[in-house]
Amino acid sequence: MLMLKPVKYAIFFLASYLLLSFPISGKPLFAHFYQVSKHATSPVYQFMIAQTEKAYDGAKTVVKKLFYNAKPSLSIDPSLTKSEPLKEVEIQGEEEQEKITDHEREMLSTLLSK
Repeated sequence: MLMLKPVKYAIFFLASYLLLSFPISGKPLFAHFYQVSKHATSPVYQFMIAQTEKAYDGAKTVVKKLFYNAKPSLSIDPSLTKSEPLKEVEIQGEEEQEKITDHEREMLSTLLSK
């Protein structure tokens, strides 16, 4: 049933197209309808064109600002480029480690072996 909808719409489209293509007074029926409706459709079309151009210009401005702000500046602050020499850090790990007795080592190895 779901596959029949596209077929049904295609048939209706073809029927409408054929009906609007019938010549009346040397012009297709659609041309006669257009003569009657162009006074209403022309302002709508112009409005749509204006809104599209306005949206395009707005998007163009935003993209330009985005890429303009993404450019790296050519002037580099000299204070940022100078690095200080690394200071030697004294490691005091061995002196501050806890002393483990032989008994504690034996207990740890029995716990780990289980």
